[in-house]
This record gives sequence, C-alpha cells and structure tokens, in this order.
Amino acid sequence: MKTPILALAAAATLAFPAAMAQQSTGGGSLEAGMLTCNLTSSTNLVVISDANYECVFDTSDDSKPDEIYTMNIAKLGVDLSIEKAETLKWAVLSATGRFDQGLITGEYVGASADAAFGLGAGARVQIGGLDDSITLQPVSVSGREGLGIAAGVEQMSLEFKGTVS
Repeated sequence: MKTPILALAAAATLAFPAAMAQQSTGGGSLEAGMLTCNLTSSTNLVVISDANYECVFDTSDDSKPDEIYTMNIAKLGVDLSIEKAETLKWAVLSATGRFDQGLITGEYVGASADAAFGLGAGARVQIGGLDDSITLQPVSVSGREGLGIAAGVEQMSLEFKGTVS
C-alpha cells in the first residue's frame, strides 16, 4: 500500500515543474550541453535539507572547453534519507539559443523525488538561470548510494568556477 502512494506522490511532485519547463522553454529550446554533478556534502534536518555538489558542464559545442560549477540545493519537504554518494545528470536546454561561458550560472527552482535502500534513484526538474530561460531536464534518474526517501520543492544555485584545462 505504501509503495503506490509514494510513487503517486513522487509523480505529482515532478509533474508540475515538468509542465512549467515545457511551457517556459517552449518548442524552440536548444540543447546547450550536459551537466553532471557529484555530491560533496549534505545536511538533513528531515523537513529541510541542504546539499553541495561539484559539477562539470559538457557543452554541446566541442570547440568550447567544459565548464566547472559548484551547486547548492536547499530542499523543503520530507527528507528521510542518509546519502553516502549521489550523482545528478541533466540535459541543459536554453530558450535563448545563447551558449556563452557561464551560461547556466544562477538560481533555479524545481521539485524532486528520491528513494534509496543501498543503491537508489531519484529525479529532479529545475527552471531558472539567465532570465528563467534555462531548463535542466533529467537525462535519467540520479544515482544514489544510501538509505531513505525524500520528496519536496527545491531551490538550487549554480556558480561558475572556470573551465577544465
């Protein structure tokens, strides 16, 4: 009984931001690249959680170097999890068609749902960045190692740190 309810709650949590993402970027979105982030630290207070990541943005333009970012995600919702490791991966879509260095720097909002019992998975959708013209769409579910469940609304910030040498 609990599993279908959790699945339904996770689907509902992700449906609204996914619809917003489609509406925000419209049909003219261009893929700017792929963002991969690895968890570096986290704090969980059950209703509020905070996590920090190191990220690499692999741009679609092979003539441009990959970019390095730090990311912070603050979540408001139920978070009954303990994580040892987490990797997040998103396709980065731009409604502007601009692909400047540091393009994805900024504030984002979205929702997430995660579950882990040893190995686990989760999904996130985020909208924000340059004039709310950037959408981060999950490529696949995130990979997690830990224990627990979580679902909620997130505020995320990405900060450009430089390029890969």
